[in-house]
Amino acid sequence: PSGLRGIDPHRPERKREEPDGRCAKVGVLLVRKNWCPSTCVSDTAWLGPDHACADQSHVFNEGSYGLGMGGSEGLRLVDEESYRRLIWNTDLPPRVKEHMIAHYDSAIRATDERLGRVFSALKSQGLLRRTLVVVTSDHGESLGENGYLQHGPRVGEPVLRVPLVIRLPDDHPLRLRSGIQVRDLVRTIDILPTVLEIVGVPSPSGIDGVSLVPLLEGKEIAPLWAYAETGSSFGRVDPELHLPGVPGKHRAVRTDRWKLIRIPLERGVENRLYDLTQDPAESRDVAAEHPGVVRELDMLLSSVTSGDRELGTETVITPEQREALRALGYAD
Repeated sequence: PSGLRGIDPHRPERKREEPDGRCAKVGVLLVRKNWCPSTCVSDTAWLGPDHACADQSHVFNEGSYGLGMGGSEGLRLVDEESYRRLIWNTDLPPRVKEHMIAHYDSAIRATDERLGRVFSALKSQGLLRRTLVVVTSDHGESLGENGYLQHGPRVGEPVLRVPLVIRLPDDHPLRLRSGIQVRDLVRTIDILPTVLEIVGVPSPSGIDGVSLVPLLEGKEIAPLWAYAETGSSFGRVDPELHLPGVPGKHRAVRTDRWKLIRIPLERGVENRLYDLTQDPAESRDVAAEHPGVVRELDMLLSSVTSGDRELGTETVITPEQREALRALGYAD
């Protein structure tokens, strides 16, 4: 029993009403119908195996994790014990863990294949050569690292590190440096200013992030630092969530070498420091050995969190908003 999203234990007989290719054709349709007269920007979000259009015939974990149907998504958790077993039970038999990893690998493979359909369609219509392509992800996934599964309750490296692939139009001057790999620390907030500079549009003033075009040109930029925080919906089941709501969020700031994680406690906060060059698995807290680094990173972290407002409460959302979030897999 894996408890992975995308495995429907309650309605294994339900099949998608349309062929699997429907989800991929959405991105192609924008081009084929010429809805954009000159410049067409397509943001395609692939609807994974937990979505209503996916095949729900898999019964591997039938009845084992307290999962139920909700909205238009495939699965949702219906009790707190389900959360505990699904996310914090990492002591799994090898067969189960291998099965979980196989599901995750297959989801990546399916995404790759569907992206290939979009690129092939663009190429067949002579559009790929003048298309800017950016491939990234909103988060990674923990498959047992740092003591938990999936994503959301922690700010570990397996969840924070995501791909960023940029393919430039054929006639763009930077294509002369195609195939380069950038090893600098960059952030998802840097994607917008990067894309704007590539297409020749000025960035609005006051936005977060910096353009990464200098890195594509082989130049250096000032070292960057990244901020991350957890979700706040794991109360009463997360063994390291000590305060409810926004005040209980784990916060992190990361540089090329160091990573500081701030964990709120009832008595204050606990700071954990990891040297990622020596300990990429984040297994040894070295905060006591490097108090100066802790102070420096804590100042960076506070520069972000000082903008928090009404920390004692969380935003109240309407039933319609909750249903929309549930359809995307972000609400229970």
